[in-house]
Amino acid sequence: MIWLTDDRNRRAVIVAIACTAFFISFIFLNRWVFTELGVQSFGRLWHYYISYFDFGFKKRALFGTLLTEIGLNKITSNEYVFAYVTYALKIFLFTALILYFCLRAVPFDNLVGYAVVFLSPAFILQSGYITGTQDFQLLIIMAILILFVKRDVWLTIFSCVGVLMHELFIFFLPAIFFLHTYRSEPQWQITQRKVAHAVLLSLPVIIVIASVLFFGKIDTQEIPKASYEEVMEKRLPNTAYKRSLWGGYSELSRPIQSYTRSGEHVVRSLLEAARYIAIPLVYALSLAMLVSLYLRESSLLLRLAVFLVSVFPIFAVFSGYDFYRWIGMSANVSLLLMVYLSALKRIHVPATVLSFLLVFSCLAPFGGAELERPFPAHQLLLEKLVEPG
Repeated sequence: MIWLTDDRNRRAVIVAIACTAFFISFIFLNRWVFTELGVQSFGRLWHYYISYFDFGFKKRALFGTLLTEIGLNKITSNEYVFAYVTYALKIFLFTALILYFCLRAVPFDNLVGYAVVFLSPAFILQSGYITGTQDFQLLIIMAILILFVKRDVWLTIFSCVGVLMHELFIFFLPAIFFLHTYRSEPQWQITQRKVAHAVLLSLPVIIVIASVLFFGKIDTQEIPKASYEEVMEKRLPNTAYKRSLWGGYSELSRPIQSYTRSGEHVVRSLLEAARYIAIPLVYALSLAMLVSLYLRESSLLLRLAVFLVSVFPIFAVFSGYDFYRWIGMSANVSLLLMVYLSALKRIHVPATVLSFLLVFSCLAPFGGAELERPFPAHQLLLEKLVEPG
């Protein structure tokens, strides 16, 4: 296919791959057309409507505060319409960001690399499925930080915003701060001056993390559940009391002690579900290994650091429960690192190796909260095909 060597043709194919990813993700977003749950398949909506000005400083409330105070979530009286339109715009924004970087920085010398990124089962495609969480907002912030942000001040600001969106953003901070350091010092030489700089850079983020963890929880004595749900019912008239977690009270009142689950219990649960999680786990670990192994720098310590920051989000399962979400986020860290480091020419993964990862794209999306229901789109299709009548 000699014609692909022409720059205009190559760019057209990359745009076509990105558009394909967007439309597939859009189909996953609008699964309400095919499922019995209908629009309720979107999941939780409360984080679009909660505000600091209703209940004070609370974790996971920054996005809802911005939407509420600007008035965007009042454009329509139907919260589901607002949620679906907003989410579709987020998918478009994220796809456009990645496409813009790829067209400008040209990270890969082959089209397989672009297909692996855009059609990843954990990236844009999975994002169309994990609608009831704030994960996609965190992914957008992480992509901005890894691909575009170079100044210290913006690194700190966006990191703080990510933590205020959702406290589990802390699991992405090692990769973000590592890359920021590596970007300016590829040899990764540690000096006292650099350590002091890193501490000063991360201090505001640490303060925000501590504030969210210790002061962001709803005090059940100060704000009873009935009072909280009275306010949220007005904001979510079509959602109120129809699902157990509709208002977010149980999540916002969750004590900090519950963030550490029994490691033995988590490991046992994952082992029991090994046949379900094996494929997503192999995918995430393969990506992390490829990014670390194909670094041009030969330092074993540097390769180990890249691998560890890539897989670190998996450990969120001990506090965030949903395995497929966090295995996907780990894969996303690896993908973003691969794209950025490839653009810097500090990593080069051969097309033959990348082709192996393309096989996993046929399994998107990986899944949501239920360990026993991996590859939900495939399961739904099979159920539709075998159901009587």
